[in-house]
Amino acid sequence: MRYMVVPGRLGLVDVIDRATGLPVNAGVTAVLLEPREARELVRWLLRRAHAEGDDAGERSSRAA
Repeated sequence: MRYMVVPGRLGLVDVIDRATGLPVNAGVTAVLLEPREARELVRWLLRRAHAEGDDAGERSSRAA
């Protein structure tokens, strides 16, 4: 999967782009999220990539 949810501080999580190793750059906060928020962000990112015709995230999620 292109995006991964990793433990952050204070029991919260971060959404990281595996391609860069940095928090995702999606115009929204991708660090210190509740786990539910992080899962929703990843789903949104994958839907956005699919809608834009970039299925790289989907391909890599199938390979995982």
